[in-house]
Amino acid sequence: MYRTDIFRTATFRLTLAFVVAMIGGITMQFLLVYAQMNGYESARSSDLLRREAALLVQETPERLEDVVRERSKTDLRVILNGAGLFDLNHNRIVGDIRRWPEGLEVSNRTRRLKVAPPGDTPYEMRYLAIEVPGPGGGAGDRILVLARSMHMADELRYIIKRAALISLVPMVLFALLAGLFLSHRALARVKEMRQAIE
Repeated sequence: MYRTDIFRTATFRLTLAFVVAMIGGITMQFLLVYAQMNGYESARSSDLLRREAALLVQETPERLEDVVRERSKTDLRVILNGAGLFDLNHNRIVGDIRRWPEGLEVSNRTRRLKVAPPGDTPYEMRYLAIEVPGPGGGAGDRILVLARSMHMADELRYIIKRAALISLVPMVLFALLAGLFLSHRALARVKEMRQAIE
């Protein structure tokens, strides 16, 4: 009976309320940090895709083909995880993006699409598809597709989740132990008072 009384004391209930408030506050804080970091990484990826597209559009059609073909051997592979040149019917001309990504539209806006390779886990990529001149010199004869992996956002999510768990568990345990200790002390005083009265 005495041990279960510890959990019924006002001190322990106050500690539980404090623990719940701490968990809520820390969860909100980590959600805010994640939202800010994810927004920053998304904007950064979009900006990198747009800047690379602006540079590549200035190339001649023949040079653009060479750059896209040789992308995996140059420094461009660090910035872009995929590049492809397509005709207006979405048929691949050159590049390591083998098929037109489902749901991708030609636009100056980047799109976040899920890629599901056969036999592998799906992942997200940020794409940008813009029209570029073809060999005939006509504007908009071809479509340049650039892709950037969203693995940084996934890693940020994992790091924040892990940091939240690492920080929450010791705090909650410490608060609960403190609540038990304070409740035990309060009940010990009550017991002493009862014995003094008897």
